[in-house]
Amino acid sequence: MAFPTVEEFEQNIEQITPIIKWRELPESVIYHVKSVGEIDTPSKFVSTTAMFAEVQDRTGNSYKTWLPARLCVELKDYAWNSREAFVRPNGLKQSQKNHETQFYDYDIIWR
Repeated sequence: MAFPTVEEFEQNIEQITPIIKWRELPESVIYHVKSVGEIDTPSKFVSTTAMFAEVQDRTGNSYKTWLPARLCVELKDYAWNSREAFVRPNGLKQSQKNHETQFYDYDIIWR
């Protein structure tokens, strides 16, 4: 197999959609969850898994976003679910149990 030329490489390079933070998604917009993925994040001390989703709004704008921890739990087995998930980010909220804590709230429905 021959190596591609610089021109061939540039023409065929995949356009990678960056993964944005959940807080960067516009609030109060309903998103269809198209897929969910996981990335292992090993470190010296603890290895964890971070989850992201590919979402699309009603007008066709697509985003990849890191998921809040609670939403990770709800979407963990999304690939095996026969229903479609729709989420709506509601922004940063104050915890009613611990007033020193805030979290990113959302609503989710399954269809």
